[in-house]
Amino acid sequence: MTPLDTAKESLGTQFQSVEDSMECESPEPHPLQDNGSFLWLSMMSQSMGGDDNPNTLDTHEPEVKPENMREKFFRSLAVLLENKSNNTKIFSKAKYCQLIREVKEAKAKARKESVDYRRLARFDVTLVQGNEKLIEAINGETDKVRYYLHSEELFDILHDTHLSIGHGGRTRMEKELQAKYKNITKEVIMLYLTLCKPCQQKNSKLKKVLTSKPIKEVNSRCQVDLIDMQSSPDGEYKFIMHYQDLHTKLSFLRSLKSKRPKEIAHALLDIFTIIGAPSVLQSNNGREFSSQIVSELSNIWPELKIVHGKPQPCQSQSAMNQTNEDIQNRIISWMQTNNSSHWAEFLWFIQMTQNQPYHRGMQQLPFEGTFSSEAKLGLCHSQLTEELIASLNPERELEQVDRELEFTPGAQYEENVETGTDSSDVEENLTAIPSRTMKNLPESRLKFLSCIVCEKVCSGAHSCVSCDGNVHAICGVPPQHDSEGCPHKITCSLCYETTTMKRKHDEIQRSSTGQPSKMLKLSETPFSSDKVGDWMVKQASLDFFVKKKHTFSEYGSSSRRNDKDGSHPEEVKTRRVHTSFTRKYDPSYIEFGFVAVIDGEVLKPQCIICGDILANEAMKPSKLKRHLYSKHKEISSQPKEFFEKKSSELKSQPKQLFNVSHINISALRASYKVALPVAKSKTPYTIAETLVKDCIKEVCLEMLGESAAKKVAQVPLSNDTIARRIQELASDMEDQLIEQIKEAKYFSLQFDECRDIANMIILLVYVRFEHDDDIKEEFFFSASLPTNTTSSELYEAVKNYVVNKCGLEFRFCVGVCSDGAASMTGTHSEVVTQIKELAPECKITHCFIHRESLAMKNISAELNSVLTDTVKIVNYVKSNALNSRLFSLLCDNMEADHKQLLLHAEIRWLSRGKVLSRMFEIRNELFVFLQSKKPVWSQLFKDVNWTARLAYLSDIFSIFNDLNASMQGKNATCFSMADKIEGQKQKLEVWRNRVSTNCYDMFHNLTTVIHEAGRDLDIVHLRRVVKEHLTNLLDCFELYFPSKEDPRIGNSWIQNPFLPSRENLNLTITLWGDLLKLAADEGLKMNFESTASLASFWIKVKNKYPELAEVALKSLLLFPSTSLCETGFSTLSVIKTKHRNSLNIHYPLRVALSSIQPRLDKLTSKKQAHLSH
Repeated sequence: MTPLDTAKESLGTQFQSVEDSMECESPEPHPLQDNGSFLWLSMMSQSMGGDDNPNTLDTHEPEVKPENMREKFFRSLAVLLENKSNNTKIFSKAKYCQLIREVKEAKAKARKESVDYRRLARFDVTLVQGNEKLIEAINGETDKVRYYLHSEELFDILHDTHLSIGHGGRTRMEKELQAKYKNITKEVIMLYLTLCKPCQQKNSKLKKVLTSKPIKEVNSRCQVDLIDMQSSPDGEYKFIMHYQDLHTKLSFLRSLKSKRPKEIAHALLDIFTIIGAPSVLQSNNGREFSSQIVSELSNIWPELKIVHGKPQPCQSQSAMNQTNEDIQNRIISWMQTNNSSHWAEFLWFIQMTQNQPYHRGMQQLPFEGTFSSEAKLGLCHSQLTEELIASLNPERELEQVDRELEFTPGAQYEENVETGTDSSDVEENLTAIPSRTMKNLPESRLKFLSCIVCEKVCSGAHSCVSCDGNVHAICGVPPQHDSEGCPHKITCSLCYETTTMKRKHDEIQRSSTGQPSKMLKLSETPFSSDKVGDWMVKQASLDFFVKKKHTFSEYGSSSRRNDKDGSHPEEVKTRRVHTSFTRKYDPSYIEFGFVAVIDGEVLKPQCIICGDILANEAMKPSKLKRHLYSKHKEISSQPKEFFEKKSSELKSQPKQLFNVSHINISALRASYKVALPVAKSKTPYTIAETLVKDCIKEVCLEMLGESAAKKVAQVPLSNDTIARRIQELASDMEDQLIEQIKEAKYFSLQFDECRDIANMIILLVYVRFEHDDDIKEEFFFSASLPTNTTSSELYEAVKNYVVNKCGLEFRFCVGVCSDGAASMTGTHSEVVTQIKELAPECKITHCFIHRESLAMKNISAELNSVLTDTVKIVNYVKSNALNSRLFSLLCDNMEADHKQLLLHAEIRWLSRGKVLSRMFEIRNELFVFLQSKKPVWSQLFKDVNWTARLAYLSDIFSIFNDLNASMQGKNATCFSMADKIEGQKQKLEVWRNRVSTNCYDMFHNLTTVIHEAGRDLDIVHLRRVVKEHLTNLLDCFELYFPSKEDPRIGNSWIQNPFLPSRENLNLTITLWGDLLKLAADEGLKMNFESTASLASFWIKVKNKYPELAEVALKSLLLFPSTSLCETGFSTLSVIKTKHRNSLNIHYPLRVALSSIQPRLDKLTSKKQAHLSH
């Protein structure tokens, strides 16, 4: 065994858990680098070292199970958020997704509003492994990415971080989390820590600590230990010396060939000559060991005086030991990752990583505590960009870059602020520096220029036409008329705003006298003179507002000059004055479908299509056109005459029609959305008006106000309305289903009938067809049979719906599955026979589950007597209310697992197994109860032979109950059913052979009885009874599932077309050749292994091998059982009760059972919206 293998064997288990926590710690991808990568090492420090003290990680501590903590955390978080305002840092998932959409929309806008700038100043969106993540907006100061989390992600991030730092406290978690995530608060961290059981147990213990004088000086007391690496040596190096300053926690690591004091002393001298020697040197290896080292140091360096000490009582030596184990784990991890045993050359990087974690006691890093600065990695810690750093080689290039940084506008501005230089000089520099820089500097250095608007770094590619300053493209306005020769000349937003305000000022002065008459003529409502003169009142403030608003303005320079003179003039308010004016309506706006209305003495645009009234600020062509194209795209191409006609119709209609039209449509859609869950929940229709509507009104009244409650009250939710809505939803689902079946071409059916509460015979039919690259199962239809349930009646019901109503052709029906009733199957006049006449290729399937249930009914007389006695005892206890209560009380006093017996029902497939299992589990309680009530029956439980047969029946029926349950559900195929039946046959054969040798391990309850009874049990008689029953089961399974009718015979290629065996295949020569080509395609083989379902694979290869795929899909379309019909009968019994026995069951049954989503837009477009009365 190599040293590396030995290391893996000794520490592989505990390190694997560390690696797992490391991988899921952050959503950022962390690619592992090559040998000696410091990035890989820094990742390891985050996952193993913690942020407070790297010595606190306990690798042997079991992982905390988060199942119980998660539910408590989210409950407590919900209570915490209830007391918070809406602008809390913790987002719900819906708010999180909404912010992502808003940020993306804000970034895409060409002309942004103030809310967009505020949002982009806080948030940004990035793509991580195909998922959009909300992050903190990255400014020019740092390029560090910090993520925002929604509430559903909080627990996993907190839990993984908490475990990765060894159950660290609040400060350590906060330091670790704030480096990666933006919105994790102290409250959330404390909320999690209160739920961590190990942390609470740790805090609850009283800590008895001996007091001692703290270590106040750097390098006053140090410790040296040896880490044994003999199990995985690096050549001659077999030990690692770990030297640590106990005050600053600064560590040094050195590789050693042996643990002789002389070699250790030489390694320590290398450290002492760098940072100095300590006063006290201690070691976990004992005082004798440290004494030898001190003596050796004195021999080498006589002037050096060090005393050897012992660990102080208040210091936790287990922490130091844990640090040594941590270092050893990191080395083993690096060896496993890089498949190398040369750890000595990697020890320097581990030393640096060991000094990186944040220490809570010192409130700083170990490196900072010793050298008063962070550890730097060359130019990587400078303000230069990565591209610029990569291009620098000699020192003269670095010096040139430093000089250029000094001449950037931002640097000069900061220098002038400190020195008090006049800002007018700075303005001159602003106009002079960009042109000089653009001429002399290469393209890679232009990034140090500053935008005159936002003061951030820019490339200098664009300059302002007015002030000639550098400006971003987004911080300026392009010229209306492009000038040749100046493609990069734009107007900065500051100059543009100044020019615009001056122009508006002049226009207002010219039009102030005629403004009242114009507004009176347009709105036919006189405005008060004070509102007309708003702009004139604010004229005095315009003189300030239209001043040049550069960063280095004349106001700032004058104030600084006044300060130098010693005077203190009145401060000039620099806050921006927001002015507003009333927009006017232009007759050309009718082209966009808008007319003018007066709302509260303010002129506003109103859409003549939907009646929406927009704000006065929206009365401009761009916003009116956007409304037309976004809300009414279908009529956006209509001519002007169309909208004029609509306008005249609007004037002739009552005003209130457009005010409530959009409310009517919303109320109509809301009634459909309420009707859908009402039908899905299978509850009475009156619940929508009596419960749902009242609850929503109360919620809106409490949270949104009375106006919202009044709007909710207008939603029509009466009993008749919900009934009509459900009928329309069902019709729409039915139309979609028929369209999907017609597109799929081939389909198969399963049907069964039952009797409802009103003694009506209901026929349920399910359909299976190809849809969306898979096979889909849907509820097809239900039909009432008013008179007889003969085969002709059933056939006519199926034919009328499939052929006459749906327009489908029966020749495309590839399979029919039924329960094998006399009216369903046969060779002359039964339903499936008549269907087979219309579809000759249709295959008839007898339900697998029904056949399995029939095979279980054949039991011997002795076992049947046990079952009969069991049913009698259950009926005696359950039929009498007093007996049932007394038995329940007895079970409670005897602390039984169950308190009630289960009733047996022959119609329920799983009933016998459950009744027998419950009877066996509480047999002792039944024995006590029946002693005074039915002594004869109580003696049965004292008979070990009877109890053994009861145990066997409970075992065998429980096994077949599991088989029955596994065959139920959706998307099952005849092949999967045949696999399960064949497996059960083989089990029965093996069990029969094992019983012959008196081995009953496969029957748990029976084994328990045999061990308890001992010699009192007639084991020979029991073996005969069990073996006889197993033999009968095998015969019955062969009868109902003949081997010659196995659907897998000749069709094994459908289950796996890549199997090497090609014998007994039901294929023609052409299909055989296609199968060989398919089997040789390696790409399709990989696709087959990765595809979720068998049907999806054959649908994918349908275009390449159409005939072969068609044969396979016809076999996969067959229904193996009628379990879906049985599920439909259960839903039917819930919907149609004795209180609703006259209900038309077909519409609500379709809505409850169908998975198709209704098309609400299509439904509402055909309806005239009315409000609730």
